[in-house]
Amino acid sequence: MENNDLKKIFQIQKVLQEAGYTDISRISNEIYDFCQETSTPLDTVLTRISKQEPWEYIRGYTEFCGNRIFVTKDTLIPRIETEQLVSMALDLINKEKFSTVIDVGTGSGCIIISIAKQLKEYSPNLIALDISKEALEVAKNNAKKNNVEKLIDFRNSNLLENIEVKDKENVLMVANLPYIPQNIYDNLDKSVKDYEPKTALLAGENGMLYYNQLFKQAKEMFSKATLLIEIDPSIKKEGHLKDALIFQDIYGLDRFALIRLL
Repeated sequence: MENNDLKKIFQIQKVLQEAGYTDISRISNEIYDFCQETSTPLDTVLTRISKQEPWEYIRGYTEFCGNRIFVTKDTLIPRIETEQLVSMALDLINKEKFSTVIDVGTGSGCIIISIAKQLKEYSPNLIALDISKEALEVAKNNAKKNNVEKLIDFRNSNLLENIEVKDKENVLMVANLPYIPQNIYDNLDKSVKDYEPKTALLAGENGMLYYNQLFKQAKEMFSKATLLIEIDPSIKKEGHLKDALIFQDIYGLDRFALIRLL
């Protein structure tokens, strides 16, 4: 690498550090390569980074479970913690042979697409739901680019409102719905509050607004169902969470709940 290139890398790293990034070495190389490959002026990218716009939105995609997932400001940026949700869902599918798997609030489609790509011996019906038509288009595009569009039924729906499933007893719902309580949302980083969709994050005073609606709909629709959900670690384990199995994420925080609705 020539001296001029090294200067650019150091310049990128300085801006990333000032913007609060931690994985500076990797991202600085990604930014450098992105500018080279797309002929995007480096100053343009660094200006956006300095305003704390997430790198994933600038580049237009992120990596999730080894898959390239495109994101827009209509979708949440997939987090590494959620990859664990995919692994847990796959274990459940392979063990319990659900006839239908529903990704409620699919967003970018990262969860259901990753599940579809890793299914091997057993393949249930896969349904992806989202209330946002814009997010659903992003998810469909991601499914197509990952060659699983024929495996997933995408539907515009407010939680379970517009869905009919023949088997009322053998259903797995996987969900990473908005779960941030108001007091935590108010103190989120500028990079999250100013750029990621508020509707994909905020969930009332206790973070359970949408999950409680989902529980109610699921009990009315199914005679027996399993829910695997991602939650905020601060959420009180009451209501349906009182009897749930709680699992920790890679950081040792209570992040996932497995709930059986009978």
